[in-house]
Amino acid sequence: MEPIQDSTSPVGTDNADPQNHATGSSTYSSDQILKLWQEAACTSDCHALTDPQSQEGIPTTPPTVPLGYPLLGSAAEKAPMTQTDAQSLCLLANLPAELVDGILSFLSPFDLLAVSRTCRALRKHAISDTLWQPLVQENVPGVTLRSPYPFKSYRELYSTHDPRWFLPKYKIWFCDRDLVGKLIIVRYDQRRGCIEGHQLVAVSNHTHHQNWSENHHVIIHAFEPRVMLHEDKPVLKFSATINPGSSRAHELMGAKPGFRAEVPMIIDENPNNMYCNFLLTRPLDSDTIQSNARRPFPYGHLWPPPAIPSRQHVTGTPAFNDEHHLFARPELPTNRAESSDVTFRVRQWIHMGGSPPTRLIYGQGLETMMQTLTGQVTPPRGRGTGSHLVDFPGLTSVNLGEEVITYSTLDPALYTPTDLKPWRGIWVGDYSAHGCEFLLIHQPDDPEATDEDLGLVRSEGEPEEAWEKRRRDARIYRGRLNAIKLTGDPNIPRGEYTFVAEDLGVGGFVGVAKEHPFYGARVVRSQGHIARSGFVRDEFVESRLLLISPNRIAQYWLGFGHISFFERVDVDQFLDPERSRPTTMADKYILKVTAGPSYDARQQVSVPINASEPVKISSALADVELNVRIQNYQGLPRGSATTSEYFNVEPHKRNNDQYSICLRFTPKAPAGSSEKGISGEDLQFGNDFDHPIRDHLPPGFNTALNIVKWWIDPGLEGDAYADMPYLFGPALSSFNTVYCGKGTLDTDRGGLIFEEGGDEEGVKVREEAGMPGNGKERMKWALQEANKKPWMWEFGKTYGLDFFNPYLDFSRFSLRLPGFRLSILRYWDGQGLRYVLRNKTTKEIYLVVIFSLYLKEDVNEDGSLKVSEAEARKNAAAGRPTSSSSSSSGEDDGKELPDFANMKPGDTSIDDVD
Repeated sequence: MEPIQDSTSPVGTDNADPQNHATGSSTYSSDQILKLWQEAACTSDCHALTDPQSQEGIPTTPPTVPLGYPLLGSAAEKAPMTQTDAQSLCLLANLPAELVDGILSFLSPFDLLAVSRTCRALRKHAISDTLWQPLVQENVPGVTLRSPYPFKSYRELYSTHDPRWFLPKYKIWFCDRDLVGKLIIVRYDQRRGCIEGHQLVAVSNHTHHQNWSENHHVIIHAFEPRVMLHEDKPVLKFSATINPGSSRAHELMGAKPGFRAEVPMIIDENPNNMYCNFLLTRPLDSDTIQSNARRPFPYGHLWPPPAIPSRQHVTGTPAFNDEHHLFARPELPTNRAESSDVTFRVRQWIHMGGSPPTRLIYGQGLETMMQTLTGQVTPPRGRGTGSHLVDFPGLTSVNLGEEVITYSTLDPALYTPTDLKPWRGIWVGDYSAHGCEFLLIHQPDDPEATDEDLGLVRSEGEPEEAWEKRRRDARIYRGRLNAIKLTGDPNIPRGEYTFVAEDLGVGGFVGVAKEHPFYGARVVRSQGHIARSGFVRDEFVESRLLLISPNRIAQYWLGFGHISFFERVDVDQFLDPERSRPTTMADKYILKVTAGPSYDARQQVSVPINASEPVKISSALADVELNVRIQNYQGLPRGSATTSEYFNVEPHKRNNDQYSICLRFTPKAPAGSSEKGISGEDLQFGNDFDHPIRDHLPPGFNTALNIVKWWIDPGLEGDAYADMPYLFGPALSSFNTVYCGKGTLDTDRGGLIFEEGGDEEGVKVREEAGMPGNGKERMKWALQEANKKPWMWEFGKTYGLDFFNPYLDFSRFSLRLPGFRLSILRYWDGQGLRYVLRNKTTKEIYLVVIFSLYLKEDVNEDGSLKVSEAEARKNAAAGRPTSSSSSSSGEDDGKELPDFANMKPGDTSIDDVD
């Protein structure tokens, strides 16, 4: 690119003001700007003149803002181009390549296209995958792009699916079809380079119910929904390539370049002459929206309906469209500027060939005649007509069942939960005979409020933690909660409120539930929406909303005497097609975690997973406060949070940790003991079993165990093939974090939080023992006999211990080790996985945490076990006689346990600790 030569006067101007030119402030006419642009844009041999992608030459008009200026790409800004500006066009290409790429990375796809058509030097930058890959990536949430397959570049990929990238970008779409509607998830499949939309469906196989202990006249319906994508046939499909043999290939391959508001879609090659088109939409003006919103249902066919906030609305389709209620097709946009990116339409119909003239039937074979009658061999009429029938004299055809369906998306802010609005989201609910329905729970933002506004006054002597919890709760339990149907039924259609709680705070507060299965749930006043079939005579009736957890709520319909459940839907799990999986054994089981001071099931208590408040367990030997956290948790107790803020804190976020056993441990001196504490050699943490498991171990288990010892904890000792298998290591090297002191209870970060180190006294003790301040270094240090033997876990002192790793995936019940994943269920023998904190020498037990699996069919709705059925299955699997407990009996406490005193350390180097 040749630089623009400076001159004493503007190009083509004879009477320019020299003073203005000298200051660089003189401007040019449009013709002069065009001349400067063309001179700066291309030399005669520039490849951009024959762009294989666009088949167009340089722009006929220059940009309103020069390249390299911050305003580039802003259509709202207008700035005249000076000669100095024009010179900057060539100077941009003289910058280092990294700077040029950095500047161009701020541009939109349209601006990059303009840059690629200026000159060879800038074109090389503007078409690079470095710039186009992020433009594709930002439109495909949930998918990490690996390549532009089946295209050679991301620019080509972007161009192929433009202007439909908004479909996977907003991912969630719901429609106005009939009263029921439909919810679809649109995603990008990089294995085929296509965009597809599938219907989201839910089923609940639990049909039993129980009477509420508080009121035996109230029925509680069991609800365990299974949410999945209906992948057999997509609702939307935009393929990367076109099958030339398709019945509609000519419409796609022969289309003229340029903006098209309606395009054909090939879905399953349109069996049975079913055809489907995709239509862009034109938003309504604000006056029309407001006018329709004030009308009664169906609000002038406004979509989305007024109950769902949206920045754009369009005209939808009547719920009942027949010959008596003809509906004119909405006007299509004529360019991008008129198009909506939050709504679209799908038009579908069945095309039937009519009666052809006699000469097309007689003289042909029977097969050809039948194909002609059904329209399967008629050649195309022409491009862009939407029909594939040829104009033969006397030939007639008909489109049957034509249907136009309007879709809209949701602003992500509406369904993304926050700390103060934890119930925002997409939910699935139980609607009895109508089955499962999806809804949006919307919590509008509230104005900021001070403690005084909320009526909060700190009482004298109130602990800091209690005060902060009250302040936080007052801001969480505040304001309105709206539940709006995304899919509906003949009584209450899609887009209408299903229930509303006017105030989650003091104004709506009823109390806290004290009976199962809602113990601890906040109960607030609500209004339930009911109507007769066809949404006739609708009204709101008194009801109660039970806030069980941020992921599970219940609605008590007072007048009907029944309680129904609602659960949060994790939409993001469906975004990556490569992660989609069929139902596995893991879907049949449910996890329950209990803890206690011994193996005795009678001393075990249920542990609320991912709860911020720790469980307190006390015995004559120790006081323990326990938090158990599990990623993607779907087990008992019902309504447990699926995750914890703990996993967003480093290093857990970086490690992708899957679970944590975190505890405050305060050992007590046994009666008559003269010891000061428990030695570093004796306090052990690990797993044990009460009967052989060797017959259930997978091939190569010893190899896997060696990997565990080498990669995770070289201090582990055990024998998986013994009659009473075990795997223990010193607590000093087994726990990832050791804190000498009480540590922190931070409810905002998930409960007990410990960092390696200690309080002032604890740090001093560690330093005197020579213990490193880094966790990994401390674990290596503890492998040395000379280091752990003098260490003392002092009686009466409190220690913070945290055990976590990314290897056990409880959402899939699998073991994830470097290089492979091993399903646990394939080798599960029916007994629980026990984590035990114990004394190696005295065999005293301080804590037992048990992870137990149960068939979902053996668990009641309130989380209690159908004891006889559950135990029969577990004991049969384990080869034990039936007992009345889901864990091993208390007799285990008196059994002789393996003696570790004479075992030799494993042949592992301390340098292998990671």
